[in-house]
Amino acid sequence: MNNEKTKLSFDLKKIKENENIELKKADNNLPNSLWETYSAFCNTSGGIIILGIEEEKNGDNIIIGINDIDKMEKDIWNTANNLAKVSYNVIGNGDIYKVKIDDKNIMILDIKEAPHNKKPVYLNRKIENTYIRRGEADKKADNDEIGTLMAMATPKPLLLDNFSMKDLDSETVSKFRKIIEERYPEKNYKNLNDEDFLKEIGAIRLDRKNNIYKITDGCLLLLGKYISITDYFSKFHLDFFYRDKDNERWKDRVSSDLPNSYGEMNIFNFYNIVFEKIKIFLKEPFALNEEKVRVSNTSLLIEAIREALVNTLIHADYLQNFPKVKIEMFEGWINFENSGKMLITKDEYVQGGNSVIRNEILVQLVRLIGIAERQGFGGVKICKTSESLFKQQPEIITDLRETKLKLWTVDALHFREDLSVLDKKIYHIFLKNNQPLTRKEIISISENTEHFVKKSLINLLEKGLITTIGNGRSTKYEISFGTQGYLTKIQMKLQTLAKLNNLLSED
Repeated sequence: MNNEKTKLSFDLKKIKENENIELKKADNNLPNSLWETYSAFCNTSGGIIILGIEEEKNGDNIIIGINDIDKMEKDIWNTANNLAKVSYNVIGNGDIYKVKIDDKNIMILDIKEAPHNKKPVYLNRKIENTYIRRGEADKKADNDEIGTLMAMATPKPLLLDNFSMKDLDSETVSKFRKIIEERYPEKNYKNLNDEDFLKEIGAIRLDRKNNIYKITDGCLLLLGKYISITDYFSKFHLDFFYRDKDNERWKDRVSSDLPNSYGEMNIFNFYNIVFEKIKIFLKEPFALNEEKVRVSNTSLLIEAIREALVNTLIHADYLQNFPKVKIEMFEGWINFENSGKMLITKDEYVQGGNSVIRNEILVQLVRLIGIAERQGFGGVKICKTSESLFKQQPEIITDLRETKLKLWTVDALHFREDLSVLDKKIYHIFLKNNQPLTRKEIISISENTEHFVKKSLINLLEKGLITTIGNGRSTKYEISFGTQGYLTKIQMKLQTLAKLNNLLSED
């Protein structure tokens, strides 16, 4: 138990506030701002609130401690379960931790993101008291953001009034149905006209309130004329950039609102145009097999890119007041950005098996032409490919307004001219072992001398690529975690602490 406390206290003295971590002094009473942070974490992506510690930006945090920790815990439970104060409680029995640091009481609250059907989580029975997390600050949500949270709670397909077959691009429909006819010849779709074909596959549906067939929003997005799409989705915008080697000027661009020779700029055409360009511009990725022989992995990477491109297009929130889809291809990576928060957690994205869909019709139509992975496993394919080729996961950032995914197309350290060959080798040792290592272990694995390993470790520390645990002879080194990775690390330690507490209470 003492060892666990020592490890935990080291982290808490060094930890700094960010989008998922908040420190509060709270020596005598619960600060009112606690519940603003609670609301923000519930509405964004969860986080850790640490009570009894004052942050120091340029050094170790100050351990203030809590004078009456049992009373404070009782106050938290009472308030969290009081609908007059908080609209929804996410705190469970295993989410409050009490630890001692320097003989002072510290409390840690593990605040989970609220289910989408419970958002927004607000305070004092006033929906305008809804908060979201921006960086290390809690921000009151504006009307657009509150509306977005409410829309996330009840996603449903829309049947569009005042739209007809004239709003669909006949050339796109022809290409789309040709693919489906070839995939499902037994369905005899060739015997149907375009409108009946679209009814048959669910792109046009019966409005049972008035018995009139209507185009679905997913059908319009996928197959529509650009002007017709923007009549309903007024901020609809799709962009692709291929950047030069300096990654500043673009060499090629595909944009939905610029004159082009590609035809109507709907999701179907944008996907086909951009995917072909990416395959042309892509430098051949490679890895070394067990015999250290260079092996091409172009097909693996292309499949991951295709999945990322499709996901970006079909999971965007096109009804937001700040929508966009932007794909940027750089020399070494591709950024995929779309509007709207990812509707599953990052862990669920990486592990697979769970899928929350923003536009069911759009996803169904895309699956009919075979360009989307089975439900809930697209993220797994992307992450496994990145891990196998480049020994690291893609970078994912998501908030209420947008989601960004950075997918490497070369080794992440490929362009780091400030790192030596040994620096890169040691960094990859950390990636492969996925655990803290002592200097002695690194020397053994790298088969290098203590002098050169020490020099490389210092350089990696200065560049912020690795960090230390402990001090003196017991010092270990590990990869520097991103914000979400660090949050996961803390949560794992808290779970270990809870298990130890349970074991002690049984004795």
